[in-house]
Amino acid sequence: MESQDSFSEILLSLPLFQGLGRRDMDELLSKTKFHFQKFVVGNVICKETAPCKDLLFVTKGELKVSHGSENNKVIFHEILKAPVDLGIENLFGISQYHTRTITAQTDVQMFTIAKEFVTGILLTYEVFRFNVLGILCSRLQRADRILWTSPSDLLMRKLIQVCMRNFQRPYGSKIIQGKMADLAIYVGATRLKLSRLLNHLEENQLVILERKRIYIPRFEELVRYSQDHSDWE
Repeated sequence: MESQDSFSEILLSLPLFQGLGRRDMDELLSKTKFHFQKFVVGNVICKETAPCKDLLFVTKGELKVSHGSENNKVIFHEILKAPVDLGIENLFGISQYHTRTITAQTDVQMFTIAKEFVTGILLTYEVFRFNVLGILCSRLQRADRILWTSPSDLLMRKLIQVCMRNFQRPYGSKIIQGKMADLAIYVGATRLKLSRLLNHLEENQLVILERKRIYIPRFEELVRYSQDHSDWE
């Protein structure tokens, strides 16, 4: 267990707690129950469609956050590094279930806060409420932009649009897992054309191609490249 001062610093590094004053932080620590957990590489932290009853906060390590296509033939993974919080958009609303499977990519240290403490204590702090609103609004606006993006006939744009719909964050390491033929159907292209595009991207060190696996080291660089080469067919 961290000392109170060091744990306060950890909390303040997380977006939901940024801006809280010392007095509020001390009060919050005395009232809120934190459940600390450790996971080793490969442990499943939560599964897609499982009820979301807690906020998850990762303080050390890396996560693999995974989401499958409707037929589950193509799986989209993204690697998130601590500090990171998860679950705020699934804790309330019409569907209170996790939308991603979360696995420990490295050894992970984390803590959770039950929904009853979020509603009964955390949301009484104005700064915390504004942080929640800011995060939810940013994610909603990004989802809205993706929703209203016109479908493209150009393959580079199609690939980026598919990625943006399936990844939660437009940056960092990503993995697309599945057969080339299944991904081509999902993107709306022929297998040959998609293979040519991916080989072109690999030549430019933007992706690494493996058997049934595409590794994207820095997704933001792929997005920037696609903006300058959007007419690639």
